[in-house]
Amino acid sequence: MMTNIYFWINALLYFLFALWCTVRKEQTSMASGFTEINNSGWSEYLVIYGGLQLGLAAFFVYLA
Repeated sequence: MMTNIYFWINALLYFLFALWCTVRKEQTSMASGFTEINNSGWSEYLVIYGGLQLGLAAFFVYLA
């Protein structure tokens, strides 16, 4: 029971972080230290910080 709650909390947090990084990419990239990003940089940023976090959220949903 406790592990399921832990997995659901992790899934929610990773999903929210992925959503935040995708919607507010300028704000979150500046907070991460990326000051100037071109179009290919935005693509990589969204894949790593948006896609990977979304994939981890899906993984934790699967574990729950």
